[in-house]
Order: sequence, then structure tokens, then C-alpha cells
Amino acid sequence: MNNVGALALLMPAALSSAARAKRSAAQVLMPVSFCSILGGLVTLIGTPPNIIIASFRGDIQGVPFSMFDFTPVGAAVAVAGIVFVAVIGWRLIPPARRTAPSAAEAIHIEDYVSEARVGEDSAAIGQRLRELDAKADEHDAVILEVLRHGRRLALSGRRLDIDAGDVLLIQAGPDALERVLKVLDLTAAAKRATPGAVLGGEEISVMEAVVAARSPLIGHTLVTIRLRSRYGVNLLAVSRAGTPIRNRLKNFRFREGDAENLPDAAARLRCLPLAQRDITLGKLHLTGMAILVFVIA
Repeated sequence: MNNVGALALLMPAALSSAARAKRSAAQVLMPVSFCSILGGLVTLIGTPPNIIIASFRGDIQGVPFSMFDFTPVGAAVAVAGIVFVAVIGWRLIPPARRTAPSAAEAIHIEDYVSEARVGEDSAAIGQRLRELDAKADEHDAVILEVLRHGRRLALSGRRLDIDAGDVLLIQAGPDALERVLKVLDLTAAAKRATPGAVLGGEEISVMEAVVAARSPLIGHTLVTIRLRSRYGVNLLAVSRAGTPIRNRLKNFRFREGDAENLPDAAARLRCLPLAQRDITLGKLHLTGMAILVFVIA
């Protein structure tokens, strides 16, 4: 098998084992990458350079290399390389990478995205969505979307009046979900729902953003910046220096470098007045150095 194909097969197993062992994926992925390269040295089809050399020899001498002609040298190099990776190489991974949380852990959107239905005699009938937002905030829950007759409603300004039969898509932890359903007088329609399933296959995109150096968010909380009432955008989760902030997000004060998860925000944020900046992409002065390193290699 080609080393690229072997790597593709091993990556899911490597990530799964790292997750079960609660290790950083960096401890697994780099060794797997190197070992797949080393394993490809053993046979003719293990790596593209071996195939090219074998074909070239066949054109020149009429007899190409056979499947295991590379094995004596390739096996010796592979064994030496694997021993190095197992004993010394993994220790060269920066310590911060070994303990870094995964992307899911760094942001950590809570476990439940659930449907809640407004009953015929629910106290929520006639209330505006922003009123329900305020009550949900008190219990660490976020109302993501509202569906009426199976159609997703626009939530600009959160001025929508709730009607009987509406379905609310709520993001909350298990304890918070139970509390918010009771407070809002809603009925759980589906315990563990994915956004795609709730919306009949329609996707809710989640945009990850980082607070820039001159962002107007710096120093503000969700209450003072009025992110929801101004732009109809909910904040799902925040991570600061790799540490997830999971509770009481409305009291969280933003700093430069904070990472945020905003659901379905891309289309809405196109309406925001963005300041134009002169941005230089790439570092042109390093191009020559990169070419030189490539030639030497």
C-alpha cells in the first residue's frame, strides 16, 4: 500500500485513540506521519519516488526493480527511524503542543442543542423573542433559532412575537436546559438534536472569530455591546488562551485574542460597518529564503 493511503487509513484511528486517552492529537499525528513515510521505504509501491526510480530503471536497463528490491535498505532505515521517533522524536514536540486542547475542547460548545416546542397554553405565547432571550440568559442558555410551520424565521433585532406551535432551537447544558424549559414554559421536542436535523437538513454555519487588537469588543460585555439586539447574533462559546469560558457569558468581558464561536453569523455580519485596513498578505522578503532551502533540500 502507498504510504499516503496508509496515512489516510491510520489518521481516524490515531485521532480516536488520542481522544480516548485524553491526549493532544499533536502527540500522535506527527509520529504517525513520519512512520508512514518510513514504512513506504520498504516496498516498491510504498512511496512515489520508489515507483519513479523503478520505472526509470526499466526504461534504461529494460528490467525494473521488483517489489522487494528496496526492502534490505528500506527496512533498515525504517527500523532506525521508528526507534528514533519512539524514543527521542516525540520528545521534540513542544510541551505546549502536547497538552494543548483539541479544537472542540478549546471552544467547547455545550453538549446539547435541543428543540423546545411552544404549547397551545404556554406562557411564552405573545412574548417577544428578546424577552425569552433575557430569561434564557439567566440560566446559561441561548436561543439559536425559531421555526414556524417547519420554516426558519429571520430573527433580526429579536423582535419576533412567539406563537403557539413554534419550535425553538436552544443550546444549553443538561441542567440549564431543564431549568430554561420550566421557566419559559416550553416542552422538549427532541433531546439531542443537531442543527441540520432540526432544520430538515438546512445547515447552521458556525463562524469562529478572534478579537483583533483594535476591535470595539475589547473591554465590553455582551450586555454593553448589545451583540444580540443590534445584529441578531448569539455568542455560543468563548476561549481565552486555550481555556474555555463556559458559564455566564453575558458577564464575560472581551480581551484581545479571545476566540469566539458565533452561529450563523456570516450572513448577518456582512451588514456590519467594517473599517478598511491595509493588509499585506504573506512575507515577500522570505520568498528567496524559502526557494534557497528548497534547492538545498
